[in-house]
Amino acid sequence: MTITTEKIITPNPAEPSVTQTKTFKSRLNGSTLLISEVRTDENNQEIEVLIMEQPWKCNPDGSREHFANEEDAATWLELVKDSLL
Repeated sequence: MTITTEKIITPNPAEPSVTQTKTFKSRLNGSTLLISEVRTDENNQEIEVLIMEQPWKCNPDGSREHFANEEDAATWLELVKDSLL
């Protein structure tokens, strides 16, 4: 699964805001969700840098459970992307 986030960053109030766009890819390894950020290296090649290993999904009631499949993981990631990524 590929997901893109956009955040408005204001590093200095005297300067205009900047929109930061990041792309992430995720996949399941067993029941663990692996999330990588897609970056461009010095040779202008796309690389994936692992930024998170999530062994479970957190439910709204505070409980945890394993991801059932890729679709389950994608649904959870879409719900929490703004707070985690």
